[in-house]
Amino acid sequence: MTGRSRKKKYSPYPLLIGGVLLFLFVCFATPYTRHKIGSAVWELCSCGRVASVLGVDTAERHFALGEYFFSANSNYDIRAAQRHYQAALSLEPTLRGAHYQLGRTYFIVGDFERAYAEILREEELYPDFGKVHYMKGLIAGYMKNFLDAEQEFAKFIETDSRNWAGYNDLSWIYFAQGNYHYAEATAREGLIHAPENPWLHNAVGVALLAQERGSEALPHFFIAQNGFGNMSAAEWGESYPGNSPGEHTDGLAASLGAVERNIQRAQSQSAQ
Repeated sequence: MTGRSRKKKYSPYPLLIGGVLLFLFVCFATPYTRHKIGSAVWELCSCGRVASVLGVDTAERHFALGEYFFSANSNYDIRAAQRHYQAALSLEPTLRGAHYQLGRTYFIVGDFERAYAEILREEELYPDFGKVHYMKGLIAGYMKNFLDAEQEFAKFIETDSRNWAGYNDLSWIYFAQGNYHYAEATAREGLIHAPENPWLHNAVGVALLAQERGSEALPHFFIAQNGFGNMSAAEWGESYPGNSPGEHTDGLAASLGAVERNIQRAQSQSAQ
């Protein structure tokens, strides 16, 4: 025989075994397991070591991956989103929007101090970015720093006067402080820009209830009930960006349930 190496005979068994294992995984793994393993594989193949080897481990790539995992899709993974936003900032500390998005992830998981620090850093870098005032207002509100929240939501409305969320949350802050007249007036101002918005109608209603004006509150609650009743879970989720899509159905049910309880309270108050 010559010195040439012999050609190896191809064996189909490894491929066959792999196919059988894949079939068993698809058939018997739980949806949660498939989701987590699929997300991990997708993330590994799209970035990390592979990206570094290929020389494409850029801040923009990590930011895009953060957006992917933080959006309302089946691969929602807030921890993965945080890792990618952090990686993006480690490569480019002044990347526009990265501190803001990272701050939003911290807010979602209840880490308000870290959330505020990231939002404040975004504001320092890009003072023209009006959305930082909305997030600062939310964080302050959840931390019960109502005066700070009031100021931040007012600033947000100045930058985006047509966004109903600013009016709704400023109304919430006034209500939390017992300023029911201001809460009502602010929600009504929001209705000028979003006349059918169920959140704003509910806000007007609860402010009227607090003022013992249940009969006036009822029409607003009925509009809110109709709005939530004809809304899909996905549509409800659009008003809560960054939250897990798996929570949208329960969130919508909670909103509708709250309005229905408010209707009962208003009817009882009207009957007195």
